[in-house]
Amino acid sequence: MWQTAGHDKAVGALRRAIERGHLAHSYLITGPPSVGKTTLALDIARAVSCLSEDRPCSACRQCERIASELHPDVRVIGLELARSGRARTQIGIDQVRETQRETSLLPYEGRYRVFIFETAEKLSEEAANSLLKTLEEPPDSVILILLASDADSVLPTILSRCRRIDLRPVSAEMIAGFLTSRKGVDADRAREIAGMASGRMGWALRAADDPDIVQRVSDSMDSIEAAILDSLAGRFEYAERLAARFSADREGVFAELDLWLSWWRDALLAGQGRSELVSNVSRRQPIEAAAERLTTETVAAAIRAVMRTSYLLERNVAPRLAIESMMLGLPR
Repeated sequence: MWQTAGHDKAVGALRRAIERGHLAHSYLITGPPSVGKTTLALDIARAVSCLSEDRPCSACRQCERIASELHPDVRVIGLELARSGRARTQIGIDQVRETQRETSLLPYEGRYRVFIFETAEKLSEEAANSLLKTLEEPPDSVILILLASDADSVLPTILSRCRRIDLRPVSAEMIAGFLTSRKGVDADRAREIAGMASGRMGWALRAADDPDIVQRVSDSMDSIEAAILDSLAGRFEYAERLAARFSADREGVFAELDLWLSWWRDALLAGQGRSELVSNVSRRQPIEAAAERLTTETVAAAIRAVMRTSYLLERNVAPRLAIESMMLGLPR
């Protein structure tokens, strides 16, 4: 009853390790956002805590408490609010020290205490160096799981102390098939969601349960396509609106930039005569129209402009300056 879908190789390796008693005490799970990293980490927590012979069963008290985020031995550490009430931009030394204090305690209910660090690339330098001490000699009853979008963004010293699991984007066909067979989603809607998901099973599952997610993506795509066709003044107005959201909704802005990236990648595919690979299926007509008018080099330059904007925003460059620069780098 592993909840992780589309990553059979990783699940199989972990299942064998658990059966043979060869589970590591520290893991680094990498992959794009919403690809299934947190789900797999929680599956590990369920598997080592489960009371059934075939673990995880997802039905015993231990599994249910972990699924409900009520288990005292399983803790997720991320970018929660700081004591000031403001959203954190890094996982700080205070969070790591609290984790280290808890690792010295025996499990309350289960066999292990499991600590899951979301966005491990956001560990501050001080926090990462402090965490190394625990990774070097973790207690026998502790499992540390670090999640990151890219292994290169994690300190090499941390990387060398973790068993690595890389999760790749799941094919649209597999996502659509899972949604129809396991979630009962209509086939046409499943294909639409799978196309929007860009290989992210976690996102697809949330979208299947919440129609508003698909609508928000559609609305964002409308704004993106309007900006692509707009004058420079109109593009700057869009940049101003998007930049104004950044302080309150960083993740939402990065998600919109990901949509920009997916639109231009689809244009690149369409320009190469591979329209069947376009992920934004409902946008195929305007994407193909743009691909007919633009060269491969121009589309590639647009992709680089979007990627550079995400890079600059990650490094706290003024949002309006970064996004206006992107607008100047896009083709008309």
